[in-house]
Amino acid sequence: MSQADPTELEVGSFVRLFNSALRDLRTYLRRTLRRDDDADEIAQEALLRVWGSRDSVSLDTARPLLFRIASNLAIDRLREHKRWGLTPLTDREHEIDGVSAERIVAARQELAAIQSAIALLPDKCRTAFVLTRI
Repeated sequence: MSQADPTELEVGSFVRLFNSALRDLRTYLRRTLRRDDDADEIAQEALLRVWGSRDSVSLDTARPLLFRIASNLAIDRLREHKRWGLTPLTDREHEIDGVSAERIVAARQELAAIQSAIALLPDKCRTAFVLTRI
């Protein structure tokens, strides 16, 4: 850290923080998210956010801030997956082979009923409904 400004997070300090915290951060995120790619992406985003605020972050608070940012991003990601029903393709591949013809027909009928119900909504209501689901 520079002598003139003790709150400034210098490159060397950030690299040391990065090297010491990255393994723990990824472990925490992988346990929380259960997906390596999401964990790596969020770890990178959290590190970038700490780096972006380095002028106002002291070295003493950088690691807890890093974990708080990562935790908040992980919660957002979990909410996103829950809201949109996102699951990895590998989890669904085995289900596709075992779907019966009856289930496919029932799903198509259900989809048609939903499309009909949406079509009966007033224009503004239908637009709002569709836009919130896209």
